[in-house]
Amino acid sequence: MPRNPAWTSDELILALDVYINKPGARIDKGDPALAELSSLLISLPLHPNRPDATRFRNVNSVYLKLQNFKAVDASYSGTGMRAGAGVREHQVWQRFADRPFELASEAAAIRVAARQLGTADFSRDDVEEVDGGVIEGAVGDHEI
Repeated sequence: MPRNPAWTSDELILALDVYINKPGARIDKGDPALAELSSLLISLPLHPNRPDATRFRNVNSVYLKLQNFKAVDASYSGTGMRAGAGVREHQVWQRFADRPFELASEAAAIRVAARQLGTADFSRDDVEEVDGGVIEGAVGDHEI
């Protein structure tokens, strides 16, 4: 089965914002924040190639990404899902985990930029592969 593209920094910031600022979404797949984030991620024009469109950033994949953040969260007493907690998740965590208001502000800026982009089409020139195949692309204006 083909794999969907790796999560970009913007997508990870949005997911971490839900993880930090809507903690119920970490434990309840029915939390509305998961469906809202899934819809937003699906609407972003960051990934023109979606090999498995039915699973691309669906509620289950968003929930699993939150479980990856548990693996880097020192305050979480369990282990989380270490397999998906790569370099980018660690970088986003280190930058924002202790700054929830900055995280919320950055996530809000990404949401605003996404609304302004609407259905804009990103070409391959707008994204760059780094870190062993992780796709780097941005809707917001930030650095990790």
